[in-house]
Amino acid sequence: MDFVCKRILTKLLLRNNHPIGNILRSNYYFYQCNKKLNNLVSLNASKELYFNIYSTLSNHIVKNMCIVTSLTKNCWKCGEELKHILVFCDKCNSFQKMNTVINYFEIFGIENYNYDINRLELSQRYRKIQSILHPDRFMNKTKEEIQMSEDYSALVNKAYFILLDPLERGLYMLHLNGEQISEDSGHMDNHFLMKIMDINEEIENETDPNKLLNLYETNKTVLDKLSKEVNDAFEKCDITAAKEKLTKMKYYSSIQEKLKELKQKLAIPD
Repeated sequence: MDFVCKRILTKLLLRNNHPIGNILRSNYYFYQCNKKLNNLVSLNASKELYFNIYSTLSNHIVKNMCIVTSLTKNCWKCGEELKHILVFCDKCNSFQKMNTVINYFEIFGIENYNYDINRLELSQRYRKIQSILHPDRFMNKTKEEIQMSEDYSALVNKAYFILLDPLERGLYMLHLNGEQISEDSGHMDNHFLMKIMDINEEIENETDPNKLLNLYETNKTVLDKLSKEVNDAFEKCDITAAKEKLTKMKYYSSIQEKLKELKQKLAIPD
């Protein structure tokens, strides 16, 4: 019964007290997630187990190690079944209420939930959705629909800027997996923290525009490298490694913001 992706199974098995995880843990043997994640796992299960797993999974959308409640629902006004996330009802043309469990990737139709996304395509989809939500389209709508469109517009803005930024996107993907990076620096390697302190001191004491620009470019290279490593970690289903890389990325992102401000203040061209 090769029908469940290895990355999904691994995540469910590690999630305590999850109804799907409990079923899977007690009824099948799986290989560790140490090969390509698109390999499938064979399940040796009875017909009854197959039915239980299928019935449970059919009520969820399961992608890239996270589970969100199915977004299928009915129009609040006429009861018609809805098949899209951001949509006017096909039957009565009423704008739909915001779904609070909506996934940011799904808003823009990004099906694979990968860290490495096409930012140009994301921006194009963002503009298209915001054109649908433009206030002019709601001039003849009810107050409730106008408010819903404004709420959706705010949600789309938030989702867009989170997915657009490599650090914020990574932190959001950690959130989807029930994880977050620690605000406490006590767990960080002392050598790494000393390196960050040295860079910050160098920035504070530097006044030469050319040297500041070099620092900016060097730091950008480090961020690009970390971003690739974060992507590799998520592809390998290694959340621990992703957390480690994102924690470092947060420090270097803070340095980059400081350098951007100095560039603007000193009018340093790229």
